[in-house]
Amino acid sequence: MMLPGYHILTGGSMDKTKALIVGATGWLGHQIAAALLDGGKAEVRALVRPDTSNADKVKRIEGLRSRGMTIVHGDLNDHASMAKACAGIDVVISAVQGGPDVIVEGQGRLLAAAEAAGVKRMIPSDFSADIARLDYEDNYNLGLRKKFGESIASSSVASTSVLCGGFLDVVLSPRFSTVDWEKGALRFWGDGNQPVDYTAISDVALYTAAVATDRDMAGKPLYVAGNSLTALELQRALESATGRSLQALSLGTLEQLRSLIEEKKRTAKNPWEWISLQYAWVSASGKGKLPYLDNSRYPEIKPISVAEFVRRTIKVRQAQA
Repeated sequence: MMLPGYHILTGGSMDKTKALIVGATGWLGHQIAAALLDGGKAEVRALVRPDTSNADKVKRIEGLRSRGMTIVHGDLNDHASMAKACAGIDVVISAVQGGPDVIVEGQGRLLAAAEAAGVKRMIPSDFSADIARLDYEDNYNLGLRKKFGESIASSSVASTSVLCGGFLDVVLSPRFSTVDWEKGALRFWGDGNQPVDYTAISDVALYTAAVATDRDMAGKPLYVAGNSLTALELQRALESATGRSLQALSLGTLEQLRSLIEEKKRTAKNPWEWISLQYAWVSASGKGKLPYLDNSRYPEIKPISVAEFVRRTIKVRQAQA
């Protein structure tokens, strides 16, 4: 029986998937690399900037290097380094973040290098809601990914987007302000009855590693989620995990949210003020909802629930206190 991620060569030997990851110093990227290295699922190479000096990023890279990951120094502006990094690679995994210079132009140059090197597959830095169902104006960041998707659609490199809804780690963080623990409130837009997909970053990494070594997924999106919950179901899960009561508080209708987004576009000093609201609209409207889930394709992955995620987070914070 052939195992996912391997193919049979003459003489019966097995050849591991050769994966290049770009963005291995980031929050998601280094977990994808670690998941690929676990159990020897792939030979892993990373394109890393030579001037990386952030202590946390250096620690991540050195930890992965000690486990067998090889490094090519360079970046998305350096054609020679990308050509070297892509040589002999089966699948390129992009976990980069940024504006159009990175998501559209940088990934475009990476794609060109992959094409020239004969790379067969690419997992672009999508990792979000169902981009195909969205219009460009629905969300600035996802619109950039949609634009890059047009480029790869006509490429010789087959694309597999890993679509996972919202990152649970981000949605429940102070940055996103879904939960106000101080005031005891769960805040949402609309009536609270629209199911929303959430997946922990650690599980997104596991699914990405699985699909990277699954050659049958070439050219197909992967839809996965750890949780699909309405705001009211999310409220109950958080209350169960913490033992605290939360007031479910609607911030307004979807029409009011749209109006607020347009107002913030005109007045906000920080673009994230309206981009974060666009994410809220994509979720609350249901327009970015995943059409179905492919979780059963990889039954060995058991995604974490919201309640368990919160319990673990609390334990970590208590240990660090």
